[in-house]
Amino acid sequence: MGTRGRYGEERTRHRQGRAGRDAGELVESHLRELVEHGFEVAVVKDATAAPRHPELGDGYAPAVVNDGFIANAVWTTAEAVTAMR
Repeated sequence: MGTRGRYGEERTRHRQGRAGRDAGELVESHLRELVEHGFEVAVVKDATAAPRHPELGDGYAPAVVNDGFIANAVWTTAEAVTAMR
């Protein structure tokens, strides 16, 4: 199925779902793009998941650290709800 892109080019629509650290990589990718376009971005750290590897360990903590270097803020859900009120 084709669609038109922002500049009129023909694009193919692809659908995919991601889970685990891939979801974190997707969050980081979008985070970088939004920051590069001048948005102030907060990551809600307890709304994102990452896998545990039997030998390499937990992927969640490093993902939160990496997001903290890019985002304007890293919040919990409670902090995000408070900020939106």
